[in-house]
Amino acid sequence: MLEQIVASYKEATLDTDRDRAARIAHEAEMIEMMDASHEDNMFKIVLPAMDLKERSISEH
Repeated sequence: MLEQIVASYKEATLDTDRDRAARIAHEAEMIEMMDASHEDNMFKIVLPAMDLKERSISEH
C-alpha cells in the first residue's frame, strides 16, 4: 500500500492538472492516515516527491 501512496504523490507533484493533483494527494492522505506513521509519511512519501519535483524543474 505504501508503494501506491508514493507513486501517487510523485504523480501528483508532476501533474499539471491542479484538480487531479489535489485529488491524488487527498486520496493518498486519507490512506496514509489509516496506515503509516507521520515519520513514514514525511520521509518515504512527501520528501521524495518534493525532491523529484525539484529535480524535474531544475532539468528544464
